[in-house]
Amino acid sequence: MNIKYNYLAEVITKNDFNKMLEYKSGITIVAAPTGTGKSTFIIEDLIKPNFHNENHGFGEGIYQKLGKMKILVMANRTAVVLKFNEDVEKACNDMGIYKANGVTVASYQKVTDSRMMKEIDEADLVICDEAHYFISDAWNGTTERITDKILEASENKPVIFFTATPQLIIKYFSDKGISHKEIDYRNVLGFNDRMDFICTNKDLEQIICSIPKDEKALVFVPNMTSKKNLKKWKEKLCKKGYSVDYYHSFWEKDTHGNFGGKTNDDMQSKVSNLVKKKKFDTQIALANNAIDNGIDLKDPELKHIIMLNHYEQVQIQQMIGRKRFDVTNSDDRLTVWFTTEGDNTLNGFYDDLLKRVKLINRYKEHYSENYEATKVGLRHFPASKSKSNEEFEAWVNSTVFSSFFSEVENNTLLEKMKLTPEQIQNDQYTRLLRNQLGFITPLVCKHVKEKSADAEVSLTIEHSNIVRNYQMLVNELFNRTSKVVWRNKDEAKNELEKEQVERVAVELVSYLKSFDGIQLFDDEKQNFQSKIGHYFGAAKRATRYPNLTTVNDFIRPHGFRINDVRQTINQKKKTVWLVKQT
Repeated sequence: MNIKYNYLAEVITKNDFNKMLEYKSGITIVAAPTGTGKSTFIIEDLIKPNFHNENHGFGEGIYQKLGKMKILVMANRTAVVLKFNEDVEKACNDMGIYKANGVTVASYQKVTDSRMMKEIDEADLVICDEAHYFISDAWNGTTERITDKILEASENKPVIFFTATPQLIIKYFSDKGISHKEIDYRNVLGFNDRMDFICTNKDLEQIICSIPKDEKALVFVPNMTSKKNLKKWKEKLCKKGYSVDYYHSFWEKDTHGNFGGKTNDDMQSKVSNLVKKKKFDTQIALANNAIDNGIDLKDPELKHIIMLNHYEQVQIQQMIGRKRFDVTNSDDRLTVWFTTEGDNTLNGFYDDLLKRVKLINRYKEHYSENYEATKVGLRHFPASKSKSNEEFEAWVNSTVFSSFFSEVENNTLLEKMKLTPEQIQNDQYTRLLRNQLGFITPLVCKHVKEKSADAEVSLTIEHSNIVRNYQMLVNELFNRTSKVVWRNKDEAKNELEKEQVERVAVELVSYLKSFDGIQLFDDEKQNFQSKIGHYFGAAKRATRYPNLTTVNDFIRPHGFRINDVRQTINQKKKTVWLVKQT
């Protein structure tokens, strides 16, 4: 088809519908862009017909109180679950029934609950919305278990995956040889023609300055931005006269860093209002990936989405998809900004990902080389006789893992990268890291060209500009051209210098005090140099770290100095920095 349609209901065929409900050929993946009515289709064409009364016209109503089959709808974000529950409740009102008996809406994360596992077993139809979750959220430690359970369920019942970004789940199924069907409407649906793209190295404030006061902007901050820093960004922009609010997950971590069910009531209220109103009241909204799904913003004043140093293709498409367009208003358009903010954030993400992947690869190699020998060795222990096969397998894996991380260097890397044993041994998480590395590499890549001179071949390495690489990404994801807007170097320099003076006055002393008694070497020393050099302003060049003399000249007026000593650490001689108060 050459015609672009707006909604899934306009293009789906009876054959496609029957294909979804036939389970013997495997899971059905339905791919359609964000904002094209996937949720509406689920309600109107899958849930409502389940309550249709076949005896209607013989003194009974159109709908019956109990569904003909049990339907389980699952989603990846609390916001999506909230929205679906509201949609189901509204559907019940439309049908004139009190409650949709036979329809359950739940989050994937509840799979650790035995009751949830039972729901999957008892359902006659399983609908998985935002199904890219199974790969893209592998960091949370639950995706492998829920994936296995869903695959098991698909052997005897229809399982339908809905997503705007199916590429990772399709690749996973193909790599694993998992039977599935694909129904792809991405080429005939969508609103890409309503979007304009700008790639830039301007920082956030420079972009916001260029936005008219009567236009709103949604800013997606880098994924690693903490809740505390989101609040700081808001306060900083508010001081400069902007109307700003911020949004993040309302789930709180416990003392062990796990999500134990405790919520931030204020943030829960804010997110709930965002879901209901489908708009934010301030001119600027700052958000992290907690609202990359499930929030439909139907606001013609929302004219800008700003992506700060993002590289995950699935997440980018989901974030931009929060904007919902008015199909009757051709002036309802969106400008999408991709910015590097003129710093090395993406290079830092790339380096971190590369280190993680290398460490996991080394562990996998160690595991492959030592698994069989460890298994044979443990069989000789009397304790092995009392263990079940599952318990013995877990013992072998734990022993191989411990032998690898008993080496000081490996254990140090594990702690630095804040990786858990579960993540290291989780194939889904490993796949996620490799996917992320695959996404970010083209943005920070180096182009290598061969040049011949007098029969000798030399290699010339050219660094490609990330802003230009963003242009290629826009074309790949949205089939659209984009324009480049470069920041004014003098203005940017002056703004940065003012910020650095303020940071030194407010933050430098407490930052230096935090290193009391800590030895700085390797990555910690480099991170310290980077912070002092680029964040506080000691570096003479943006591309270099300040040396010891430069750092001492910078911090001495504030009552501190660095002592450097040579020490043997992990059987290697290293230069160690010690921060001292004078």
